[in-house]
Amino acid sequence: MREDDIKYTAFQAPNRLWEYLVLPMGVCNAPATMHRLTPQLFRGLEQTMPFYDDIYIFTNSRNVDEHLQALRKALNILRDNKLYVKVAKCFFCADEIPCLGDFVGRNGVRMDPDKVQTIKDWPVPQTQEELHSFLGLTVYVQRFCPEYASLTALIFALMMKKDKQNAKIQFSKELMMNFKELKRRMCDPPVLHLSDFTKAMHLRTDASKFAVGDVLFQDFDGLERPIAYTSRKMKPAELNYPTQQQELLAIFHALAAFQIYCLDKPPVVETEHKSLEGLFTQKMANRHLARWYDVLAEYQPKFSYLPEAKYGMADAFNRCPDLQPETKHFHDLSVTSFKNTSFQMEISDVTTDSELIKVIKYAYTKDRETETIFAAIKRRSETTQPRSEKQQRKRYRNFT
Repeated sequence: MREDDIKYTAFQAPNRLWEYLVLPMGVCNAPATMHRLTPQLFRGLEQTMPFYDDIYIFTNSRNVDEHLQALRKALNILRDNKLYVKVAKCFFCADEIPCLGDFVGRNGVRMDPDKVQTIKDWPVPQTQEELHSFLGLTVYVQRFCPEYASLTALIFALMMKKDKQNAKIQFSKELMMNFKELKRRMCDPPVLHLSDFTKAMHLRTDASKFAVGDVLFQDFDGLERPIAYTSRKMKPAELNYPTQQQELLAIFHALAAFQIYCLDKPPVVETEHKSLEGLFTQKMANRHLARWYDVLAEYQPKFSYLPEAKYGMADAFNRCPDLQPETKHFHDLSVTSFKNTSFQMEISDVTTDSELIKVIKYAYTKDRETETIFAAIKRRSETTQPRSEKQQRKRYRNFT
């Protein structure tokens, strides 16, 4: 603390007034002061990265002497500026270290084992408050969980109910399955690869009828290594977007989620929508797309068409039935036989022959409900007479 500022830290204790001689935690400008100081001190060290009161020292080589040399430089700077560290919180010559809630090492980024154990031991929430606490923990580590949006869609829908905070909640069978599957995936998360900013960033995006899913990855020795995942459910208005606009929404969401990775170099956006390859040469359809174009122009993405058969990761994140809006079924229809019918899981198309159409038409003639509908339509067509030319002219005004 500066001598002139010590008096401002005074606080009252029993029978005495005390002042801080060093910068304490809890002062309103302490974090900003610390965050401004540490980058200035370690600016010249390429192998040292400070973040507030955390200092990370890393070396690419496995040579211990090189690592110790970088460590000595950092400690000398701390000593020269009268800054002290707590030895109990230090890790020296470690293969991986805790960093901002995760563990970072030479093999990549993985979840904190304590968080994994906490999620594993978490009981089934009984109230909305308990459910809110569980979701708050999983949201922080959602980038480790593919299909997170699909697994939590029903859970978040349960949170939207306007009940009391401590109201009891009932888990349906489907909701319980999603809860257990979410815990299983969180307890066995993938190891995300560390990004290399000297290489191009690849975004694989996809949109279905009810959600968007994105994967950020890089190519290492011919292998695609995932760096982060993201997915989300579409809003009601977004469900009405045309296909191209929904694909653009997936790209827009990916660039916003992975902004720090994509601003340095133009990312390569892999999409199954071929028309997006010439996006910036197309005529703007409306003002909404014009605003999106302005944001995309900041990143200057390079679009690459990827056939659906090779799409893989992103395509699976948004096609889970849990994200699909509820549909009303007026009749339970069951077809027992399909002739010359082909099914493809990727495209979800059904091809029928003319014989099946004849069977359906014949079934309509035997159905009581459709018989009354057909009769009403027939009576209306017989009683309705076509308008005469004179009657039709009455609907228009003559301006000549």
